[in-house]
Amino acid sequence: MKLAEDLRRAVLQAAIEGSLTGGSRDNWRFVRLGEIGEIIGGGTPNTSKSENWVNGRIAWITPADMGTLKSKYISHGARHITEKGLASSSARIMPKGSIIFSSRAPIGYIAIAENDLCTNQGCKSVKLYDGVLSEYVYFALLAMRDDIKKMGSGTTFKEISGRVFSSVIIPLPPIDEQRRIVSRLDTILPKIAELESAENELEALERRFPGDMRDSLLHAAIEGRLTGSNIDNWRFVRLGDVISLISGADLPSDQHNAVGNGTPYITGASNIVNGSLIINRWTTTPKKIAKRGDILLTCKGTIGANCILELEEAHIARQVMAIRVIGADTKFVHYYIQHYVDTLKQQAKSMIPGIERKNIIEAPISLPPINEQRRIVSRLNELLPLCEALETIIQGHKEMRISWNISSKRFA
Repeated sequence: MKLAEDLRRAVLQAAIEGSLTGGSRDNWRFVRLGEIGEIIGGGTPNTSKSENWVNGRIAWITPADMGTLKSKYISHGARHITEKGLASSSARIMPKGSIIFSSRAPIGYIAIAENDLCTNQGCKSVKLYDGVLSEYVYFALLAMRDDIKKMGSGTTFKEISGRVFSSVIIPLPPIDEQRRIVSRLDTILPKIAELESAENELEALERRFPGDMRDSLLHAAIEGRLTGSNIDNWRFVRLGDVISLISGADLPSDQHNAVGNGTPYITGASNIVNGSLIINRWTTTPKKIAKRGDILLTCKGTIGANCILELEEAHIARQVMAIRVIGADTKFVHYYIQHYVDTLKQQAKSMIPGIERKNIIEAPISLPPINEQRRIVSRLNELLPLCEALETIIQGHKEMRISWNISSKRFA
């Protein structure tokens, strides 16, 4: 749970308990929603009759419309209905200031009608009587939303019935105190929303940062900037000039096994995980053989999983290509492949993404002299583990925050 969400819950709870404004609760009442307003369901006109929808001017709200709200008010949804549509369905006009509550799919979206509108049957609305402030009821229901959700019933999906919604009890202060509470919340909640936005940005940065750093290091290495290399003596070639490419082929099911007999059988991304091999199939009749030092690259389905083969040999299925480096440093080419993966993904074709041999062979590569390739590799070998360590630290801090949050709730 994030800090902003915890604060929002705490502030809303304080509001309906009276501690947010420090006022006396002696003159507060506990009332059912049915006592402070008329509970009204919604409806949907026949969708096959165009006269119910075409050129409609009556705002018609669904839970899906409410799910995209950025404020507490709603004025219209994605669709409008006509007067005929309204008359032919159970939908009713809800006046400005009515409370709209999604009662299914999902339960718990809340809004205040900014103008006259109607809803579908996925909403229950409260047409408030005089002496009750719409904004206060909105915040009270927001504070109690989790408890209201638990009141839903049904097998296919949970729903709050009109009877149950009418029986929901909220604390109700005098109208002047309602206004004070709303004013206070209107001041505090936007600041919490700013905190939530900052938390989300920080979380996104934490997720991206190690990967972005890794990508930047690889990019700088391939361009010679990582080592301050003189690129005047680099050659611009095609990858096919310095590699031999072996395409894989599938084996019949009776030619591979899961009991560890024979040559490892590499079928795709399920075998190449985070740069390491996971072997779970073997074959005694290998045909498309990758050898120690070959770069394995998935080329079908999940594109781009890669590693350097450290086994003596392995059979590769059609989802895998083996890149055998013959005119460069293997590790340098491997780092280049990692840098080039996003481009390969963009070149993938068909409903099941796949790249062709030419996508690999025709890939352009700037090739420094062999000693410089090795110097670049050495530098990357030093720096890239730092990205992995940073990712581990960030994940550890995240888990620690979650654990602390759970513990603090348990003992609160």
